[in-house]
Amino acid sequence: MSKWNRRAALTAALVLCALPAFAAGEATPDALEKFSAAASDLRIGVDTVWVLVTAMLVFWMNAGFALVESGLCQAKNTTNILAKNFIVFAASTISFWALGWA
Repeated sequence: MSKWNRRAALTAALVLCALPAFAAGEATPDALEKFSAAASDLRIGVDTVWVLVTAMLVFWMNAGFALVESGLCQAKNTTNILAKNFIVFAASTISFWALGWA
């Protein structure tokens, strides 16, 4: 089957699949409003997942900075560096929850 025949067959199949919806009157403004509401709900879900993924990346980025900083200092200062990173991360998390998220 040539490329043009495949395209024609695909177009015909799509038209035949969409035809019953138009014939039954399902392509009404009400149906479009329902679709818009569903798309809006999907967008909110995707945005929430994206915020959670980026928060996870920032969390692991902070852990990476702690490893880099502890590797670049003397062994006796490692505990202080890790405690400082933990305190900064805890304070920024509480601040974000209190001021940014809520």
